[in-house]
Amino acid sequence: MSEKNLTYWRNKSLYINPSAECNNDCLFCVRQFGDGVFGFDLTLESLPSPAEIEDAIERAWNPHFDEVAIVGFGEPLLNLDGTLAAIRKVKQLADVPVRLNTNGEALLIHPDRDVPKELAEAGLDRIQVSLNAPDTETYLRLCRPKYGRATYDSILD
Repeated sequence: MSEKNLTYWRNKSLYINPSAECNNDCLFCVRQFGDGVFGFDLTLESLPSPAEIEDAIERAWNPHFDEVAIVGFGEPLLNLDGTLAAIRKVKQLADVPVRLNTNGEALLIHPDRDVPKELAEAGLDRIQVSLNAPDTETYLRLCRPKYGRATYDSILD
């Protein structure tokens, strides 16, 4: 695994890719159409360790970054420990906002952990949940979630 797969950038934003795996199979996902975004190959052979993510952030860091986004080529919270390490590493390097894009299925992925609390304690500034449908049936059809019917209501919780 190389650093190019774990971090990428556009303008003044650093993007962190802690997972190329996903628990959904969305019909519209960029993963359906290629191997990355912005010209960066984001495929990963396995989930990176927290140390690998921290090292990649340190190597990619530029003091001109004014935002960090943890988005992944998959669902970042499938690698919760790596995501938490990424947040902490960025906060060690600079006082810039860190946001997380997620499918919002943390309660299903990690039922034995208090994910919102862990993210807040690590220093996460903002979370963006991709709620890609107005109701359960549409969500099931478009996002094809691993956890089935329970998924939509879990996101709303």
